[in-house]
Amino acid sequence: MPKVEAFVAAQAPKFPAVEFVACESPAAAADNADVICTLTPARAPILMLDDIKPGCHINAVGGCTPNMSELSPDLVAAAGVYTDRLESCLKVCVRGVCVHACVRACVRACVRACV
Repeated sequence: MPKVEAFVAAQAPKFPAVEFVACESPAAAADNADVICTLTPARAPILMLDDIKPGCHINAVGGCTPNMSELSPDLVAAAGVYTDRLESCLKVCVRGVCVHACVRACVRACVRACV
C-alpha cells in the first residue's frame, strides 16, 4: 500500500477540505459509498456486484478498449447504463465492458441515451 499512502500524503495538503483515506482494496474503498468514480487501465474487474450497495451511482470511465474492464460483468448486468452520446457508448459496448458482460455472464446490457 505504499503507493496509496504516498498519494494520500501528497494530495491531502493540496485539498485541506477533503478527507483522504487510504484503503487496502477497491472493495474497501467502495464499502457503503453513494458515488464511485473509476478511471483505470484495469484489465480485470476491480469492482464486483457484491462490493456495491444498492442505489450507488458509478461513473466508470476506464475500460474503453477490448482488453480493459473495471466492472465485473454481473455488476454491469445489474446496472442501468446512461450516456450523453449513444453512438460513443455503443462503440465501447462493442469493444469494452458491455461485451464482457454479454460474453462472460450471458446478459443483455440495457443502454438508454440521456438527452
